[in-house]
Amino acid sequence: MKRLVGLFLIISLFFTSAFAQELKLYRINDLVGDTVDITEREQYHLFPDISNFQSAIFFKTDSLYLTQIIYLQNDTLRTDTLQFTAFDINRINYCINNADSIIAMINRDEAAKIAYDRFWQTIETKHLHTPKPIPISFKSQDGRVFGTVTGMTIGSTVGGCAGSQLGIEYLGTRYESCFPAYIEIPMYKVNYPIFCGINALTIGAGTYIGYKLGERKDRKYSPVMTELKEGKGWQISLGIISGLIGTAVGVSLFGISVMSLFGREGNSFREVEGERAVVVPALLMGIGIATDIAYLGHKLGQLIDHNRAVKKAKKNIKPYK
Repeated sequence: MKRLVGLFLIISLFFTSAFAQELKLYRINDLVGDTVDITEREQYHLFPDISNFQSAIFFKTDSLYLTQIIYLQNDTLRTDTLQFTAFDINRINYCINNADSIIAMINRDEAAKIAYDRFWQTIETKHLHTPKPIPISFKSQDGRVFGTVTGMTIGSTVGGCAGSQLGIEYLGTRYESCFPAYIEIPMYKVNYPIFCGINALTIGAGTYIGYKLGERKDRKYSPVMTELKEGKGWQISLGIISGLIGTAVGVSLFGISVMSLFGREGNSFREVEGERAVVVPALLMGIGIATDIAYLGHKLGQLIDHNRAVKKAKKNIKPYK
């Protein structure tokens, strides 16, 4: 999916250009593949003058080489595309293959450092178009979805607890005969304006704040394309397991919240006029908790699958000759 998203982004940038030819990912070097990430950039000392560098993805057409640079600026991911010649690509390749000796040389020789910096300054100015933010349609939506659900969960929890304390009135105690004794049954009444107003405020505010924080995270999402083949075994397995656990936890907390009026009353034998209002925040809280637990389990599995793929890929890397 990331490969298709990134490829479509590049194609859309150049569709009306004279260079609109078939774009193919280009494996510049066996050590980095088609994508230079942050770790590889530091390891091989590549693109040193690009601030907040995120990734560089290499492409090739019949007549030219293109590199999509993704970097962070003012809390927003931006993209720039550089056009290289075969000579430029060969020099970048040389820098990767001889990184250790080059870094040692520029650390002890000021003239060599100046020459090396000048080379990269020349490389990094070969813009094919004006740098622009990555369109929101090409970004991840994980942050917004998780942020919205988490914000709703927190808002409904806070609203349920505060609303129960401030918006549920104690009416007194009714005694019911249960031979040979009596059962005390507390009676309550929901003050709808107060209870519903508090919940509307906290749920709305929590959902909005969660969405905005998630949107901020999504702005930093980089649609990096790599040749890494990732499995889905762990993310599917943990997604199912965490979904079941999340459902159990969500249903349990929903029941506890409704029965206890969000901690207002510990006696299960009570009467509440307008109790259905309490169900709304409790239901939202239960759904939100179940969703978050399932999401976190899925993401953990995704991380495990990714790390396994990285380790497997590193074992299969052959020294470049």
